[in-house]
Amino acid sequence: MMTPDERNRMDCHRWQVLSARVLVDLETAAAKADLPVLHWSVSNAKLIGRPVPYRSADEMSADWKAWVNHLDAETLDDITLTTGTKIMTATTTRSPGRGHIDVEVVLLADIPTEDED
Repeated sequence: MMTPDERNRMDCHRWQVLSARVLVDLETAAAKADLPVLHWSVSNAKLIGRPVPYRSADEMSADWKAWVNHLDAETLDDITLTTGTKIMTATTTRSPGRGHIDVEVVLLADIPTEDED
């Protein structure tokens, strides 16, 4: 018999596997659609995609928008930090297969102002 901690760890691993399956599907479609590369984080029932940080602010914004359009993601209101960095967020869900609960896909861009280093 499993302890609650063991069951929780098993559930967490299962969700990360399901999230990874969604990521494989997203990346396969992205390659076919010639989308820009994002950096991805995988967690329990959630994927977070961010534009690569070494690109210009305009390129990062365009990369984020390309993925938002491709996934038909719902955009949230932008937030501008006191440093001038604009945070852009969009969300959608994807299923890793029939009968599975959806994985949340978050597209997140931290767009620096031109005078930031």
